[in-house]
Amino acid sequence: AVKKKKHKKYVYTESLKVANPVSTLYEGRSYQLTAQVYPLNSTQTVYWYTNNPDVVSITQSGVIKAVGVGAAYISLRSGSGYYGFRVEVPRTGIFVDYATVPMTIGSSYKISRNADISGMDASGAVFTSTDPSVAEVVDGYIYAKALGTAKITVKNGDYTNEFDVYVHPISKNAASPINTFYYTDTNYDNNAYTYKPYEPISEFAAKNSYGYDGAYHPECIYFEEGFGGYKYWMT
Repeated sequence: AVKKKKHKKYVYTESLKVANPVSTLYEGRSYQLTAQVYPLNSTQTVYWYTNNPDVVSITQSGVIKAVGVGAAYISLRSGSGYYGFRVEVPRTGIFVDYATVPMTIGSSYKISRNADISGMDASGAVFTSTDPSVAEVVDGYIYAKALGTAKITVKNGDYTNEFDVYVHPISKNAASPINTFYYTDTNYDNNAYTYKPYEPISEFAAKNSYGYDGAYHPECIYFEEGFGGYKYWMT
């Protein structure tokens, strides 16, 4: 018997798009783009491009990074398919300490502790939330209202920046309700923080929250209803 040699079947790309394009990306941030190719079994390679790598760089795995202020056009090609969109990197001038702020329902958070606007006229700052039903902004404070995520934008004149708020479930396995957020850095203004290490800061977590909602190595968090398909997460 003669074994026939199998020939590789080529499936050409007819069209493609980005499933999660983004119009704004803040300097220093990275973002993973996802290409959707038709037909799904296309064997042709997807190539990513940027027309301004000094503003937005890109890898061939679709990760963009904002490296400078300005705008760039991101495009991808595969076979006869083409897709493109514009990404703006705005002038920030407002420093954000944490890209994500974890909170529990009922807790409050003072925005100025995360977004440094000390070198500007803070009275002109405007704070907005993409989902007030999850995280509502009132007089410079964030109030966690429901489980979910929301993006908080800090704007002062031409300066802007943003960060995410994640309102997560509390663990009801703890023995009793405790105030859970501890802050150890002693270099902050003593009007906002205490100089005693490991002093609990009540503004960061609800007084009736359960378990530790910070992260250290290791820490296991329990989600009663599950999160991402799992009830236990280890950091």
